[in-house]
Amino acid sequence: MRPARSLEEWHAWQRRRTPLLKRVRTRLRRSRPTELVLVASGQHPRVLAPVDALNASHWASVVEPLRVISERAPVAALALAELASGLPPELGQPIARFDSEHLPWDRFDSVQTVVSIGAHLPCGSLGHEIALRSGIRNSVVQHGLFTPFAPPLPAEARLLAWSAADAEFANQLSPGRLEADSVGSQLLWNAAGNAGAPVRTSAAPLFLGQLHGLELGRRVTVRTVDRLAAEGRLVYRPHPAERDVLSRLQHRRWARRGIVFDADARPLPEVDRPVLGIFSTGLLEAAAARRPTWAVCADPPEWVEEMWERYSIARHGAPEPTAPPEVPQKEPASAIAELVLERV
Repeated sequence: MRPARSLEEWHAWQRRRTPLLKRVRTRLRRSRPTELVLVASGQHPRVLAPVDALNASHWASVVEPLRVISERAPVAALALAELASGLPPELGQPIARFDSEHLPWDRFDSVQTVVSIGAHLPCGSLGHEIALRSGIRNSVVQHGLFTPFAPPLPAEARLLAWSAADAEFANQLSPGRLEADSVGSQLLWNAAGNAGAPVRTSAAPLFLGQLHGLELGRRVTVRTVDRLAAEGRLVYRPHPAERDVLSRLQHRRWARRGIVFDADARPLPEVDRPVLGIFSTGLLEAAAARRPTWAVCADPPEWVEEMWERYSIARHGAPEPTAPPEVPQKEPASAIAELVLERV
């Protein structure tokens, strides 16, 4: 597939790659309005952040910078209702609850800039619409590895990228020339500062599962894990999205083969064994925490090998593991906050 040139094209590609049962469930879920909450640190917030998840990457990319911004300007988070209780208290209290079909547009009159991870998820899409309606800038923070299958960024957005190479790659995928700044990754900054227990280099490696990944197809992951298991001991960490029937069946097959499943689910900086994966952001997170890390894939597609090159990820079998990614002098959350506050 060539890179999608619009979000509509990207969503269509996703639908084609998604199993039928999951497509039906998604369609039923989307037929109902999404329950949302607006959390604000003041009655007239100036910076708005859409929040579609509270996983580590979303937290590092949007929530942590918003906490820094809240020290200098009133902020708001437009979040899925079920996430409201997990937001940090610095962002304020819920001031409105509504659904996605009845957005109270007047609540956003004071907003002068939006910061998000893109427009491909429900809250991010609404945040982008708010920015377009108000004629204000939407700053998009990179939250994971860029691949040719990443959702296109809004042409009007300002990209806050991990590196100059990421900014250039994103521009190759974008239908228009993006304004971009390199700020580093808060996720990797956190990992570099939170390295845990010493690594047992002789321990069975931890493989970061990606059966859910539409980019690659589960057969590639299955072949890769099967090959590694034939070579020796392996611990498999399922991705949180590996809850579908086919993934659970594959888990049972691997368990019968003697593959151990990761029960601890420790944060990657605290993992005490080598780490393997195909194209997970966790590879760089583990490397940043100085966990011995290699990429591995059975017959990798060209785009996977290109991605390994762009992020300098060592191949499985190489004598030296992936070097820790370069960490910027300024903490990325602070750099993002400064760039966003320029618009306030």
